[in-house]
Amino acid sequence: MKIKEFAVAAILGLSMGSVQANVMEFNGTYASDEDLDLYRFDLLSDGQVKIWSDTLTDGLRSKLTLFRKNEDTGAYEWKSGIGGYEILNATEDRNDNGVTLSGVNEFNVPLKNGWVFNDPDKLGFSDAGGTLNLTIGSYLLVHTGFFDMFLGEIEGRDGTFDEGFLDMWSDFGFEETNSRWSTFEFRTSDAPHAYKLFVDGDVAPVSSVPVPGAVWLFGSALAGLTMTARRKKLAIAG
Repeated sequence: MKIKEFAVAAILGLSMGSVQANVMEFNGTYASDEDLDLYRFDLLSDGQVKIWSDTLTDGLRSKLTLFRKNEDTGAYEWKSGIGGYEILNATEDRNDNGVTLSGVNEFNVPLKNGWVFNDPDKLGFSDAGGTLNLTIGSYLLVHTGFFDMFLGEIEGRDGTFDEGFLDMWSDFGFEETNSRWSTFEFRTSDAPHAYKLFVDGDVAPVSSVPVPGAVWLFGSALAGLTMTARRKKLAIAG
């Protein structure tokens, strides 16, 4: 279970008074199953930050998780339920029949996963993205497969990055090669897929911040506890 770090490929600056609005863009390929692609940046002033991805390939779904560095402890923390660290799928405009006429989401990224123009039965999915209200500090953005979930997020609580992620796809018992998000075969090819990632705001790249290497937590006991908790929640809801 390796961790790969990717440098920001380009920074486009636009002066906005005392605030510098930057768009940091990465272009690359997710090359190995179960890797976490890590991006670190500093937010230089309180305000909105737009973060979104484009997986480029029909059939591929990814996930973004954002952590903020605690300057006292050095840990990257995730906060549940506040909206600031949760990056869900970007939204798209639909008509009264639920059809997306434009075929793109709020960040102008094309919908994928079988999207067909004006077809209510093939609406597709949007890539991950959101506009967040954040405070000054250092942030860690994790880009991974849709079913690779941060442990605290699964359990509905706060937590730190070094608690690790669970491969929920394997937890559900799917181990086929083409079930992995980096090799997803959806009328494309069984090969790693390219993607783009953007961070837009008063941000700057971080040159070097130590990140723990052992961040994946796998084990039948942990997975069993997680699934048991989820089943209890479903039973209560029912």
